[in-house]
Amino acid sequence: MKILYLAIIFVVGFSFSTVLAQAITTHLVQTMKKIIDAKEFEKFAESSMNRQILWSNASPTFTTFFWTPDSKNIIFRVSDVNALWSINPDGTNLKRINETDIVPAAIHHPYNQLGNFEVNTIFCDKCPSEGMTLQTVNGTYTQDLYTGNTNPVAPAISPDGNFIVFGSNANPWNSEQDRGIYLLVLSSPIPEFPFAISVMLIGITSLIVFYRIRIRK
Repeated sequence: MKILYLAIIFVVGFSFSTVLAQAITTHLVQTMKKIIDAKEFEKFAESSMNRQILWSNASPTFTTFFWTPDSKNIIFRVSDVNALWSINPDGTNLKRINETDIVPAAIHHPYNQLGNFEVNTIFCDKCPSEGMTLQTVNGTYTQDLYTGNTNPVAPAISPDGNFIVFGSNANPWNSEQDRGIYLLVLSSPIPEFPFAISVMLIGITSLIVFYRIRIRK
């Protein structure tokens, strides 16, 4: 009977604590900021390449983002230029780097995943609003991270789980001022939410019930 009681408590506790965790993570995003404008990057890229670049989309199109293992640098690619670029999360130290500067084995992949979580973009070609969600890989938990008209693309989670970087490219709904590279600063690291709270509450509840059963006997 003890095992049955504990199993019931576990299921009820998990359901309750998951709901509680979802409520707590409603404000998962602490801030969102643009760290560099597309036009600013365009000028820098052309100066770095020492030539005018014919952008196929009339402005740089951000295609890939990933982080260095220490979460201190963002590496990215754009269309029309065969090069790697690096920038700090605060928007400083933008530079062109060599492929040999990166150790592929040290970069976690897929870039939009960390542990059991992944960040996905919401795309609607007929809507003025698009966004991103955080969800478990198996889809049992989903949390909206951002909704807006910046047309987010290629999100990448930092290895420490504190940041998400993404690009904003041209689309019919956004303005030239919207385009660039954005950073989401999270209120808590991704791997810790939402299930750290759930596991903690389940464990405490199970222990209390277990010892109450023992005391009664």
